[in-house]
Amino acid sequence: MGKNATINVRVDSTLKSQVDVILNELDMPASRLITLLYRQIVLKHSIPFDISLPYQTPLVYENLTDKQLSVEIAKAYKDIEEGRVVPANKVNKMIKKEFGL
Repeated sequence: MGKNATINVRVDSTLKSQVDVILNELDMPASRLITLLYRQIVLKHSIPFDISLPYQTPLVYENLTDKQLSVEIAKAYKDIEEGRVVPANKVNKMIKKEFGL
């Protein structure tokens, strides 16, 4: 298969520099990496890695051990101390907007 197609992509210059350092350590040109990515897409008929948002399973009080509950309470206190809080009335508005209530 001859190489006769060109891809032009704009990316953040800092990101490109970071990737270039890693690829240089791996002795891999960016073009080879892109070719490998394209081949994996063809083989798998999908993007070969997960690009979804991470899902956090909601905590269920009944399932927590005493130690896990203490850790969660400590995290909550730290959030309060550091100002990472949302007033209840704002939460209610957000829920109503999100779910059309």
